[in-house]
Amino acid sequence: FLRHFNHTQALKSSSKIFTVTVLFLMAACTSKSPSDQIASMQKRLSKAEKHLEILYNEDFNVLIGKCMALDTVLPLIVENEECLFLMKQYLQQFETTYPIMTDDISYSRQQLSNLGDDINAGIIEAEKVTKYIADEEAALKRLEAQVDYFSERFDEQRKFARRFVK
Repeated sequence: FLRHFNHTQALKSSSKIFTVTVLFLMAACTSKSPSDQIASMQKRLSKAEKHLEILYNEDFNVLIGKCMALDTVLPLIVENEECLFLMKQYLQQFETTYPIMTDDISYSRQQLSNLGDDINAGIIEAEKVTKYIADEEAALKRLEAQVDYFSERFDEQRKFARRFVK
């Protein structure tokens, strides 16, 4: 038992050293200045916005038309009915979520701009800068994940629709 206990303690110590090393390396890799971090997030936000607009203007509108065509042409096979139902659900979900996502983009754009201005004016403490940047990063990651989610779903739905409608 004592031998096992000492081995377990050694593993815990090694694990702590490893964790500290990883955290140090992560901090070193993200040693961009706050202004650089904000600029990077603004670029990612613009990219997400462009991707969302393409999803809305191209994919969503095309899929709406194909969904309507499928409703009248699709053979009455249970598998197809389930796929068509799923397509309608994704389209409805996107239609509901799209305005929220565009609002989130506008809000994040304003927040990043204000944060950059406040940093440049020196009116925010360093600790708060780190927190605010982390908050904006988290919001941006959520938005990017939503855009990716719909992009992947629309790709699947386009493949399904191509089987029946050209």
